[in-house]
Amino acid sequence: KHVTADQYQFDIPDYWQKRVVVQQSGDKVTIYSKDYPDRALCQLRVVDTANITAGDIGSAMVAHAQLDSTHSVAVWTTRWGYVAAKDSLSGENAQKISDEEAQTLVDLQTGGKVKYQQIYDAEAKGDGQSFSLLNVGDEFVQSTIFNSLKRN
Repeated sequence: KHVTADQYQFDIPDYWQKRVVVQQSGDKVTIYSKDYPDRALCQLRVVDTANITAGDIGSAMVAHAQLDSTHSVAVWTTRWGYVAAKDSLSGENAQKISDEEAQTLVDLQTGGKVKYQQIYDAEAKGDGQSFSLLNVGDEFVQSTIFNSLKRN
Protein backbone atom coordinates (compact mmCIF):
# COMPACT_ATOMS: atom_id res chain seq x y z
CA LYS A 1 0.00 0.00 0.00
CA HIS A 2 1.25 3.44 -0.90
CA VAL A 3 0.55 6.54 1.21
CA THR A 4 0.69 10.09 -0.16
CA ALA A 5 0.78 13.09 2.18
CA ASP A 6 0.93 16.71 1.02
CA GLN A 7 4.74 16.93 0.78
CA TYR A 8 5.92 13.31 0.83
CA GLN A 9 4.95 9.72 0.09
CA PHE A 10 6.01 6.26 1.25
CA ASP A 11 5.09 2.59 1.19
CA ILE A 12 3.60 0.50 3.99
CA PRO A 13 5.79 -2.57 4.71
CA ASP A 14 4.49 -5.85 3.28
CA TYR A 15 4.56 -7.29 6.82
CA TRP A 16 1.91 -4.74 7.83
CA GLN A 17 -0.49 -5.37 4.95
CA LYS A 18 -4.05 -5.86 6.25
CA ARG A 19 -2.75 -5.49 9.82
CA VAL A 20 -2.67 -1.69 10.11
CA VAL A 21 -4.92 1.34 9.72
CA VAL A 22 -3.51 4.53 8.20
CA GLN A 23 -4.81 7.97 9.13
CA GLN A 24 -3.60 10.85 6.99
CA SER A 25 -4.32 14.55 7.36
CA GLY A 26 -2.18 16.93 5.33
CA ASP A 27 1.42 16.12 6.20
CA LYS A 28 0.67 14.06 9.30
CA VAL A 29 0.35 10.31 8.82
CA THR A 30 -0.26 7.97 11.74
CA ILE A 31 -0.20 4.19 11.37
CA TYR A 32 -2.14 2.16 13.94
CA SER A 33 -2.42 -1.54 14.68
CA LYS A 34 -5.70 -2.80 13.21
CA ASP A 35 -6.24 -4.97 16.30
CA TYR A 36 -5.43 -2.13 18.72
CA PRO A 37 -6.48 1.06 16.92
CA ASP A 38 -5.63 3.34 19.82
CA ARG A 39 -1.92 2.35 19.62
CA ALA A 40 0.13 4.12 16.97
CA LEU A 41 2.96 2.06 15.51
CA CYS A 42 4.56 5.15 14.02
CA GLN A 43 3.82 8.66 12.90
CA LEU A 44 5.30 10.78 10.14
CA ARG A 45 4.99 14.54 10.30
CA VAL A 46 6.63 17.62 8.84
CA VAL A 47 8.64 19.60 11.40
CA ASP A 48 10.83 22.68 11.42
CA THR A 49 14.32 21.29 10.83
CA ALA A 50 15.87 23.70 13.34
CA ASN A 51 13.64 22.32 16.13
CA ILE A 52 14.03 18.56 15.63
CA THR A 53 14.16 16.63 18.91
CA ALA A 54 14.99 12.97 19.43
CA GLY A 55 12.53 12.05 22.20
CA ASP A 56 13.40 9.40 24.76
CA ILE A 57 13.58 5.63 25.08
CA GLY A 58 9.79 5.20 25.18
CA SER A 59 8.91 7.54 22.32
CA ALA A 60 11.56 8.53 19.82
CA MET A 61 12.22 9.97 16.41
CA VAL A 62 13.83 7.09 14.53
CA ALA A 63 14.55 8.91 11.25
CA HIS A 64 14.13 12.20 9.45
CA ALA A 65 14.67 13.52 5.95
CA GLN A 66 15.02 17.11 4.87
CA LEU A 67 12.25 18.29 2.53
CA ASP A 68 13.55 21.81 1.89
CA SER A 69 15.82 24.36 3.54
CA THR A 70 13.66 24.64 6.68
CA HIS A 71 11.45 21.55 6.92
CA SER A 72 11.96 17.83 7.43
CA VAL A 73 9.69 14.85 7.64
CA ALA A 74 10.27 13.05 10.93
CA VAL A 75 9.32 9.45 11.71
CA TRP A 76 8.34 8.87 15.35
CA THR A 77 7.52 5.66 17.13
CA THR A 78 6.40 4.62 20.58
CA ARG A 79 8.46 1.61 21.60
CA TRP A 80 5.52 -0.39 22.90
CA GLY A 81 7.63 -3.32 24.11
CA TYR A 82 9.59 -1.03 26.40
CA VAL A 83 6.50 0.87 27.58
CA ALA A 84 4.61 -2.35 28.34
CA ALA A 85 7.55 -4.01 30.11
CA LYS A 86 8.28 -0.93 32.26
CA ASP A 87 4.61 -0.62 33.19
CA SER A 88 4.32 -4.31 34.04
CA LEU A 89 7.55 -4.38 36.05
CA SER A 90 6.63 -1.27 38.01
CA GLY A 91 3.24 -2.76 38.84
CA GLU A 92 1.48 0.43 37.83
CA ASN A 93 0.48 -0.47 34.26
CA ALA A 94 -0.33 3.18 33.49
CA GLN A 95 -0.71 2.42 29.77
CA LYS A 96 -2.92 -0.61 30.47
CA ILE A 97 -1.23 -2.80 27.87
CA SER A 98 -1.96 -6.51 28.06
CA ASP A 99 0.74 -9.05 27.22
CA GLU A 100 -1.23 -10.03 24.10
CA GLU A 101 -1.44 -6.41 22.97
CA ALA A 102 2.26 -5.86 23.67
CA GLN A 103 3.13 -8.99 21.67
CA THR A 104 1.09 -7.84 18.67
CA LEU A 105 2.60 -4.35 18.76
CA VAL A 106 6.17 -5.63 19.15
CA ASP A 107 5.61 -8.14 16.33
CA LEU A 108 4.41 -5.38 14.00
CA GLN A 109 7.08 -2.88 15.01
CA THR A 110 9.93 -5.35 14.54
CA GLY A 111 8.65 -7.11 11.44
CA GLY A 112 8.30 -10.34 13.42
CA LYS A 113 11.95 -10.42 14.55
CA VAL A 114 11.46 -9.85 18.30
CA LYS A 115 8.98 -11.19 20.83
CA TYR A 116 7.60 -9.05 23.62
CA GLN A 117 8.80 -11.64 26.16
CA GLN A 118 12.40 -11.01 25.04
CA ILE A 119 12.06 -7.30 25.79
CA TYR A 120 10.29 -7.99 29.09
CA ASP A 121 13.01 -10.44 30.19
CA ALA A 122 15.78 -7.99 29.24
CA GLU A 123 14.05 -5.16 31.14
CA ALA A 124 13.55 -7.44 34.17
CA LYS A 125 17.30 -8.10 34.26
CA GLY A 126 17.93 -4.36 34.30
CA ASP A 127 21.24 -4.66 32.47
CA GLY A 128 20.38 -2.37 29.56
CA GLN A 129 20.25 -5.22 27.04
CA SER A 130 16.71 -4.39 25.97
CA PHE A 131 17.95 -1.41 23.95
CA SER A 132 19.38 -3.64 21.21
CA LEU A 133 15.99 -5.37 20.96
CA LEU A 134 14.23 -2.02 20.74
CA ASN A 135 16.60 -0.99 17.97
CA VAL A 136 15.27 -3.87 15.85
CA GLY A 137 11.96 -2.00 15.66
CA ASP A 138 13.68 1.25 14.77
CA GLU A 139 15.66 -0.52 12.07
CA PHE A 140 12.52 -2.14 10.66
CA VAL A 141 10.78 1.24 10.32
CA GLN A 142 13.95 2.79 8.86
CA SER A 143 14.50 0.01 6.32
CA THR A 144 10.88 -0.06 5.15
CA ILE A 145 8.96 3.18 5.60
CA PHE A 146 11.89 5.58 5.74
CA ASN A 147 13.77 3.96 2.85
CA SER A 148 10.66 4.25 0.65
CA LEU A 149 10.12 7.92 1.56
CA LYS A 150 10.08 10.38 -1.36
CA ARG A 151 9.31 14.06 -1.69
CA ASN A 152 6.26 14.93 -3.78
